[in-house]
Amino acid sequence: TNARPYPEYQGITGNKYIGISNYNSLQASIKKRMSHGLEFNFNYTWSKYLNESDSSGQNGYAGAGGFQNAYNPRQNYGPSNFDIRDMFKGQVIYDLPFGKGRPFLNHNRLLGEALGGWMSSATIVAETGRPFTVIMQHNTSYSQAGQLHPNVVGNPILANPSPAEWFNVNAYAAPAPGTFGDSGRNTLYGPGLLNVDFALSKTFRITHGVTFHLGADATNAINHPSFGQPDRVIGPGHDGQIRSVSVGGRRMQLVG
Repeated sequence: TNARPYPEYQGITGNKYIGISNYNSLQASIKKRMSHGLEFNFNYTWSKYLNESDSSGQNGYAGAGGFQNAYNPRQNYGPSNFDIRDMFKGQVIYDLPFGKGRPFLNHNRLLGEALGGWMSSATIVAETGRPFTVIMQHNTSYSQAGQLHPNVVGNPILANPSPAEWFNVNAYAAPAPGTFGDSGRNTLYGPGLLNVDFALSKTFRITHGVTFHLGADATNAINHPSFGQPDRVIGPGHDGQIRSVSVGGRRMQLVG
């Protein structure tokens, strides 16, 4: 049976420039200007961001932008794709205290030349996970747009989630044909992110007017695994596993 309200059309699309968006946050920061060789800037945000829909963003990393029921977009109200509840970002610059004019190794010329004048810096990003919407592999709701949500029949949250099984896929079941599922939008959250980048550099004076700059830097310096979002589809062949990373492994390079 053709359930389209206007079966003579293959598809009807449209845009609606109205919606609800609600963002609340607590923000704190601490800064120190350069003194005694040390400078830092740390920022923390605790927030909650709810809306009806938003763009996928960041090449799809921030999640899908669809909705389940085109006739009732208000049902889509829930956490935004960009709802990161806890976020910490910081930068530190430290002029190492060795060599001439510094507290340590300031009387040994050889050690002072080798170890003095080095500048180190680090950037830190730590975030809780982004939300995602669980969807059915096959759409049997005759929805005019979007993706079909499953029905919730158990607890989808695991006590000890891992990349091998991030959420309980058995907590969901397919809705009856022609009906919509009762699970909401962006009800589960993926893994968090932790990334530390580090750099060390020094400028050597060769002769008057001639200098040589040497630097080393490392991305994900602590080699911490930060995983992508899990497989969010419910159906045969889908298991809630995570098969991607949001931050790659440690990479180091020398720059001269």
